[in-house]
Amino acid sequence: MHDELNNFKSNKVWSLVEKPKECRNVIGTKWVFKNKQDEFGNVVRNKAKLVAQGFSQIEGIDFGETYAPVACLESICIPLAYASHHNFKLQQMDVKIVFLNVPLHEEVYVKQPSGFEDPDFPNHVYKLDKALYGFKQAPRAWFEMSMMGEMRFFLCFEIKQLREGTFINQAKYLQDMLKRFKMTEMKGVATPMVTKCHLALDPNGKEVDQKNAPSKSATLRRKGKATRENYKTMDIISYSAIRQKNWYEDVERELDIEDRRFWCMEQIYIFKDIYEPMKKVRPMQAIDVEVLSQNNHFEDAIWVTGRMGLQKLMKVQCDYNPDLIKQFYATLAFKKDEEHTMQWMSGSSPCQASFHMFVEILGYPFEGGHRLHGPQKTNKDMLFHLYDSSGAVGTTSGLLPIYGQLLRFFRATIAPSGGNNDALRGTLLDLMHHAFECAQEGDEESYFTIDVMDYIFHEIHDAMVSRTTMPYAPYIQRLINSTATTEE
Repeated sequence: MHDELNNFKSNKVWSLVEKPKECRNVIGTKWVFKNKQDEFGNVVRNKAKLVAQGFSQIEGIDFGETYAPVACLESICIPLAYASHHNFKLQQMDVKIVFLNVPLHEEVYVKQPSGFEDPDFPNHVYKLDKALYGFKQAPRAWFEMSMMGEMRFFLCFEIKQLREGTFINQAKYLQDMLKRFKMTEMKGVATPMVTKCHLALDPNGKEVDQKNAPSKSATLRRKGKATRENYKTMDIISYSAIRQKNWYEDVERELDIEDRRFWCMEQIYIFKDIYEPMKKVRPMQAIDVEVLSQNNHFEDAIWVTGRMGLQKLMKVQCDYNPDLIKQFYATLAFKKDEEHTMQWMSGSSPCQASFHMFVEILGYPFEGGHRLHGPQKTNKDMLFHLYDSSGAVGTTSGLLPIYGQLLRFFRATIAPSGGNNDALRGTLLDLMHHAFECAQEGDEESYFTIDVMDYIFHEIHDAMVSRTTMPYAPYIQRLINSTATTEE
């Protein structure tokens, strides 16, 4: 770890500075430890890398474009064949200092590494002059390497360079696969299946556990050898049952999947079927209550939101990363505990937060209040008092001015999923009816505060199951930023 930081110093990677007031994003860091093995599984080198939490980067501020280098099979075979043909041996090199030699074009700040904070300036941040592990733009930078000797083991391939020729095999990789599926003690056969047999559907047969069957391993699924139902078009009952389970407690993390942003292949499929195609998250915006309260046109509506306990929430805003919001909803699971704990993947790390933690992160006082989420109490016909003579009850047309303003406030903050631009649906009906009762009751002692966090918590759950929207992006981004720092 000290060697890593000394390399940073010698390569002039960063400089310790006071956090600028205009700085909008300070990226966290974490240590990653790895044992490099040879073809026999022996540890040949211990490595420690300081990695930036690139998932928290904001496009346009910390990076302009992403890039990921990928080694394909041809790029390995061609130099091996060339070396064998000309009868010379390839030597292997190991990355020593990655991505630390090219200056950054963006102005980027990172937190001091945990355990290595400067005792004189513990609240300072590092201003990066060169690229760091984990950044989205980092793989475009060059690197330094150290010699490891003759190439023997590379990307799961065992390589033997002999006078007779070069031989490649994947014995270690196959042994690891057998261990994973607990098949090392099974009896080996020349042909795994009878060559002359006729397969037919067995209507009385027992279904195979797809999570554990080797034929459904991530390796085969990546190659398209397994078929599945589309999660976007799946019926609501089946999909709800899937989202009620907790992957993080019930399923062992699948270590052989290529996309480390997900715990298991099922999350990848949910992401690709439902959330990746979504063009944008549900729009939300902060409301300047102080400015609007000085305008007589909004005075009554602002007074109602104050009695309902919504004004602090109306001020909350945070720049968000749409990819992180999509990942959140695709990987979200709820623990069955009294704390209402949520679990999800952020970047490549699992995160979790309780109901109370979410309250604290938003800076909202946990005081309880009326719980509007539950069996719907309000029929749209009960809202006829909110409309003028030309209004169509249950729609946005003809709402009295105060209720039209309240509707815009609600959709911009607490209820972004309450119907489309023309119709009112779901718990937004209850919210509007509660606002009507609040506006009609002049007694200041009457209690109309609603349980904001209970409302948001259930709306997130309903959105996860409905598969049509991704509400509360600014609030969720705050949650992601805070828990990512805590987890690391």
